[in-house]
Amino acid sequence: MANLREANLSMTNLSMANLCMANLVGATLYEGILSSANLSLANLCMTNLIGANLQKANLVGSTLIGANLYKAVLTGANLREADLREATLSIADLSEASLISANLSRSNLRDANLSRANLSMANLQGANLHRANLKDANLTKTDLTGTYLKEAIMPDGSVND
Repeated sequence: MANLREANLSMTNLSMANLCMANLVGATLYEGILSSANLSLANLCMTNLIGANLQKANLVGSTLIGANLYKAVLTGANLREADLREATLSIADLSEASLISANLSRSNLRDANLSRANLSMANLQGANLHRANLKDANLTKTDLTGTYLKEAIMPDGSVND
């Protein structure tokens, strides 16, 4: 497993890289290209992924506590059982992502695109989903306790007051 703790990998092309179980704690991957990369079980706590391209990346079981994914592209990414507590995902594109059993408690998903995402059994307790797009998202058994949903587009297309 790679130890890239606090590494500066800004704008680096790591598409299709195998970073399974890698230690990327505190690393900077600003606008990095990680499309189709294998980051399963990786430790990405407090990692800067602002504007990163994680399209179709495998992040199954990864730890992203406190990570900054502002404006990141995660379309079609697999985040099953990922730990995204207190992560910043505002304006991120998570459309068609798999977030089954993911922990997004206290995360900031303001203005995020979660259309057609699978959030079944996910923990969204205390998360900020202000103006988030949840159109056609699967929220089966999702814990929305204390979630801020003002002006969010709900799975049925209605806008939450």
